[in-house]
Parts: sequence; structure tokens; C-alpha cells
Amino acid sequence: MREFLKRFKFIRDIYYKHKERKFENLKKKRSTTPHTFINRSKSNEKLLVILAGYKDRLFDLVFERVKAFLPKDIDVCIVSSGKYHEGLAKRAEVEGYSYLSTKRNHIGLALNVAINRFEKAKYIYKIDEDIFLTKGFFETLFDTYQKVLKEGDFTPGIVAPLIPINGYTHLEILKKLKLVDTYTKKFELPKYASMPYRMIENNDQVARFFWGEGGYVPKLDKLNEIFKKDQFKVSGAPHKFSIGAILFTKDLWNDMGRFSVQRGNGLGIDEIDLNKYCYLESLPVVVSHNQVVGHFSFGKQTKSMFEYLDKHPEMFKL
Repeated sequence: MREFLKRFKFIRDIYYKHKERKFENLKKKRSTTPHTFINRSKSNEKLLVILAGYKDRLFDLVFERVKAFLPKDIDVCIVSSGKYHEGLAKRAEVEGYSYLSTKRNHIGLALNVAINRFEKAKYIYKIDEDIFLTKGFFETLFDTYQKVLKEGDFTPGIVAPLIPINGYTHLEILKKLKLVDTYTKKFELPKYASMPYRMIENNDQVARFFWGEGGYVPKLDKLNEIFKKDQFKVSGAPHKFSIGAILFTKDLWNDMGRFSVQRGNGLGIDEIDLNKYCYLESLPVVVSHNQVVGHFSFGKQTKSMFEYLDKHPEMFKL
């Protein structure tokens, strides 16, 4: 086929135009579904998408931090997949954020529709509803992206902060705090591994440990200060990375054909698509070692973590 196309330029041009048209139609299809959109965009080049609608008990804490640390040059869109959330719509109105909800519950589809609505956006921050931001999150990730792009050893696909409850970055935090031996004795030998059989993803006591139980790990904002004092440092995640808090470009999202839309609710499809595309295209996940944010829990840890939140709300507040 390649040899044939090389010999006949006219046919080659038709073939590639057809291929391009087919790709554009696929992207359009993946971004089209019945939805409600309340637009308060200020046409900024940076957009924060907050995927939310199912963990109401966290919203006051999570959005307090968004409001505290959000620069003025970033648009915000709260996105609810498969439901219209009155509380989030009202919160968006009060704060001047956009709000988008889709009738169909599919995460990849909802994200596609939201990102597609902001024509001027070039840089996309995406956080989940259980991410606790810290001072400097937006600036650090953006500056890290630009610095690595211009001066680094590789071209970044995604930029992310350190997150205590994360398969890769929990070990970086343990090393910095000299807690590897303590963690090993209490739980298991830590590994760079993002898998459900690892305690970092399935053990509720591990989640509590990283949120400060026992006094081993400092409170989140203090922990962030510790890492921000260090010299500029990044690393490339060597395996699948949990994308609860990331920065990527709209060009990357378009180049990969946007997020896949398949049967079901698309849980995790954004993570699969980004990881697969980035690693196949040599656009790795770049982790900033100068910024820490909090992740409330993985699924199996959540019930116990809500109990911990009730007893120790001070560990989560600013």
C-alpha cells in the first residue's frame, strides 16, 4: 500500500485527505451528546476542568482550595457526567465558573464536550472531585511544562504534581521524608507500581497514614512547603499514572483523537487513553517534585477515609 501511494501522488493526496476527514469526524462524534452548558468563560488560554458530582461531602473542602489558589487567567468549568447537580450549578454561579452536565454518564465523553466548548483554551488542567489543591499548583505545573519543553531531556505529554496516595509518587514522598523503612514495617515494601493489589490503592490504613495519622506525614500544606523549598526537579513516571490532577495541552487531546467513547460509563478511559498515547508517542508523564497535592482516597479506602475525615477535619482544611 505504501509503495502504491508513493508512485501515485494524486491518489495519495486523496487517501490522506479522506483519512484526515475521517479523523475529524471521529473527534466530532466523540464530543457530541445532549448536555447542559452554562457558559461563563472569559476566553482564557488556560482552562481548569473539575470532574465532579458524586462526592458531595468533599465539595466545601475541595472548592475552598480551588478558590484560594486559582490565578485570574484560568477559566473554570465544573463537569458532571450523567447528572445535573443543582449544588454544583449554584456553586459555579456564585464563583463565576462555567458548568456542564451530560445526560449520558460517560467520563471521556463529558470531558470531550467540556474541553471542546472552550475554543480559546490551549492548556487544560484537569482535577477530580477528591483532589485537594495546594499553593502554587497551577503556576508550578505550567512553569514545569514550559521548562521541560524548552530545556528538558524529553517532550512532556502530561505534567503532574506529587500525590501521596498515588502508585508512583507515594514512594518519592516516602524517600524524601525518610519513611521507607517505617512504611515497610507497617504495611509493605513500597514499589513504583500503580496496581489495585498494592496497599497504596486498596488499604485504608495506608490512606490514613498519608493523611497524617500517627504523625509520620506532615499536614498537606506543610508537606507542600517542604517540597517547594527544593531545587527544580522532575522525573518521568515509569508506568501507568493516575491522572487525578494533571496539565496537558489541547493539541495533545486533539492529536490523540480526544478521549475514547465506548459502552459503559467510561470510568478510567481518560487515564487509559492519555497513558497509552503519551507513551507510544514518547510524550511521558512528567512529575514535578516541587508541588504536592492531596488525593482523598482510592475506591476501597473511601468509606474508612470519610470516617477519618469526620474525626479529623483539621487535616483537610486550609
